[in-house]
Amino acid sequence: MKISLPTLKENWEKDINFIINQSLLTVNPYQCAAVKINIRDDDIFIFGKKINLNKINDIYVIGVGKAVIPMAKAVIYKLGNRITSGFLISKHKLEKKDYEFEDIVCFRNKLK
Repeated sequence: MKISLPTLKENWEKDINFIINQSLLTVNPYQCAAVKINIRDDDIFIFGKKINLNKINDIYVIGVGKAVIPMAKAVIYKLGNRITSGFLISKHKLEKKDYEFEDIVCFRNKLK
C-alpha cells in the first residue's frame, strides 16, 4: 500500500492528537486507579485480586503524594458509601463536591 503525501498530511494532525490523548490517559492518575478497581455484586476486584465486601467491616482511603487526590476521587467514585473514612496528604485539595461524607481528612502540604 502506497500512501501519498497529501493523504499523510490530512491524517497527520488527527493521528498525532490521538497518540497524545492516549498517552495522557495512560498517565492520568484518576484513570490509572479507576481501571484497577472493579465491583461486581458483593465482590471488589483490585489489581485482579478478588475481595468479598461482606467479609470487610471498614474500608479506609489512605494516600500520600501529588497524585493522591485524583486517585482518591476514583476510589470514592467506585466505592461510594462503602468507605468508612480516609486520610490523604497532598499539596492539592480534595474539594467537598468530590465526596458526600465528612470522614475523609485531607491535609495540604505547602512545603516546596
